[in-house]
Parts: sequence; structure tokens; C-alpha cells
Amino acid sequence: MLAKEVTTIATRRKAISKIEVKQSLQSLSTRTKTISNFKQAYVEFLKNCRIKGLSPHTITFYDKELLQTMRSLAEIEAPINDIRKINTTHIEKFIEHQQSLGRAINTINTRLRAGLTFFAFCLRKKYVSKNPYEGIQQLKKRHEVGATFNKRQLVFLFLLELNF
Repeated sequence: MLAKEVTTIATRRKAISKIEVKQSLQSLSTRTKTISNFKQAYVEFLKNCRIKGLSPHTITFYDKELLQTMRSLAEIEAPINDIRKINTTHIEKFIEHQQSLGRAINTINTRLRAGLTFFAFCLRKKYVSKNPYEGIQQLKKRHEVGATFNKRQLVFLFLLELNF
């Protein structure tokens, strides 16, 4: 009889531990999915950057650019309270908004790179099901050709060269 009670207790302990493990795994998976706010995900992203050992300058870069991105997304009325609803259309509106504010192409591209990395993190953590920056290309910077010389200026340059 005693042996039967011991095996029952042992199997109960295993059953309890399996149940506890399942519950703790479920609570972990639900905990990661509960973050849906841009600000909460942003805080988690910066924490992850520190844990990974990124340089303070890189963390400051992400901090500054993501705050500006969040503000701009709020200005265009993108759903920053539920980042799962942010899509490619919102990012395109974000780019147009930045251009309308007269932001330099380099500034916009910098914010696009930061946003792409941030949403890649959100995708890995399952905060979002799709990265809204996917398919968004950086803006091309047009290089202007400087003014050319007219005939009179060229003649003057050649004459200067002959005199030396």
C-alpha cells in the first residue's frame, strides 16, 4: 500500500510540475503579446539594446529617432496606441509628412532605418505580425551638378595658366 501511495504522489508531482510549466509558459507568451503600445515597445527595445551591449551612442541614436518617429506618427494620426495596426500606408504618410515639414532626405532616411530596426525587434518579440517598413525604400538623394564655366571664363582660365 505504501508503495502505491509513493507512486501516486510521485506522479502527482510530475503532473503538477508539468501543469506549472505549461502555465508559466503560457503566461510568458501572453506577457510578450500584451505589449501593443508604441511607447511600451520602444522602452523594451531600448532595454534590449542595453542588454545586447550596444554603444551608448547607438542607444541615444535609437532613443532620439524613435521618439521623433512616434511624435510624427501621432501627428498623422497613426494608431500608436496599438502598433499592430500600423501598416505600410502609415509609413508612407509619415514620409510625406516629414517631406512637408522640409526635413532633409538624410534625416528621413535615418528615421526610416531606426524604424525598420525597431519594428524588426517588435516582429521578433511578436508584438506585431508584420513589419510595416517592409518594402519601404530609402529616399534617393539627388546630386546637383555644379555650375559650368562659360566661354569667357574658360578663356580667362587658360590665359592664367599660360602666364604661369
